[in-house]
Amino acid sequence: MSEAQSKLMSQTIVLNCKDCGRALEGNPMPYCPSCSHREKEANYFACCLLMPEGLVRKWLLAHIRFEITDDDMLEQIAKDFHVSMTLAAIRLFQLGVFTR
Repeated sequence: MSEAQSKLMSQTIVLNCKDCGRALEGNPMPYCPSCSHREKEANYFACCLLMPEGLVRKWLLAHIRFEITDDDMLEQIAKDFHVSMTLAAIRLFQLGVFTR
């Protein structure tokens, strides 16, 4: 390691949490360990990745029927997208399909 790299590595960089503003000295991520926002962002990312809005809306148009129950729809969409029923429910709530 060069002297410049060593000097840079020894410097302390202080960031502030993007959500609560607390100093995060020594924390490599811009979130407090006590904030749950990082986990929420990760969950949202996973939902978007595994169940993209466009594909979900196309699926709904192709599969939704008036006689279908929420449980039946949830089970089928989870199976078709290869995700858990919990993730499917969260994504449908995010997209406004489920309101409760």
